[in-house]
Amino acid sequence: MSTFGKILKKIRTEKGLSAKELAKGIGVHYATILNWEKGKGKPTLLPLINLSIFLNVKADVLLGIKKS
Repeated sequence: MSTFGKILKKIRTEKGLSAKELAKGIGVHYATILNWEKGKGKPTLLPLINLSIFLNVKADVLLGIKKS
């Protein structure tokens, strides 16, 4: 699992969201969320921004650049 994937899954589960709920909230298929969490790719800029807004977390935290 990639650093991004680990961070995304941790934040998602801490907020009590399923992959399907998160996917619906940002407008992607839930398999996309699962793939990101498994390290099979990363979001492009727009989905990253949507994740940040939906999860109420700064993008640099999601990317592992800065601790929350």
